[in-house]
Amino acid sequence: MSIAFGKEFNAAGAVSPELQRKLLYLAASGSGSVLSGHTTMKGLSATAGDKADAGNFNDLVNMMQMATARQERIDALNDRLNKLEEKSYEALMQTEEDLRIAREDLQAIRDSAYQITFPDGTVRSVYRDGDKVRTEDGAEVDRSIIKAEDMPADLTDWSTRMSVSNTVRRLDGRLDRIKNVREELGDIRDRTNDNPSNDDLGELENLVNALPESALDTSKEPNQDPVQSFNDVAENLPQNVTPEIPQSRPDPNPVP
Repeated sequence: MSIAFGKEFNAAGAVSPELQRKLLYLAASGSGSVLSGHTTMKGLSATAGDKADAGNFNDLVNMMQMATARQERIDALNDRLNKLEEKSYEALMQTEEDLRIAREDLQAIRDSAYQITFPDGTVRSVYRDGDKVRTEDGAEVDRSIIKAEDMPADLTDWSTRMSVSNTVRRLDGRLDRIKNVREELGDIRDRTNDNPSNDDLGELENLVNALPESALDTSKEPNQDPVQSFNDVAENLPQNVTPEIPQSRPDPNPVP
């Protein structure tokens, strides 16, 4: 049996789906000459064409099979990228909305904070923290200026203020991680579309598998993420504010 491919065959060109199907059929049946019709058109005998083709047939089939396997890998990689890009976009939109709400909550707390005039004439917001009073940057206010028990009981306290502030910080961090993942996805997509070598294709597959998908999980509440407690950062906060030293030292790690 022989099948003439005529002008369809191009040994230097891409293997078309139709040619792939014919090659697979010939490989499975074990019959026929891939180039018999082509060689006859060139003035060669069918026998000579068959002999010339015999050494190339398996190579062509192997080439076609490798091309098919490579395309399947690229298709699988693109499918994975599509799903991750969609998931990362949803995570981005959700986190931006959560962050907007948290920032509004924090601003509302700041706007309603109790304010006092310090000995240096400055007016600052203060919050009750148990039997202590703290300024906006976390510095403890000396009791000679104001006592915790003298503050209205219905005001937002320091723990609530810190909780909302921590939520803002965590959401900021989550947003940064999501943006980093999306940037990496974009780089991988560009390289995938740039006809990568087989070695590069393997590297791209490994890069996708190594992406931190947990960064795209918005189901976990932000306050479940590990953060430093107030005691952990207390040594970096300003010293007590007293009438003799009304100005607190700048905080190297200011509270948002």
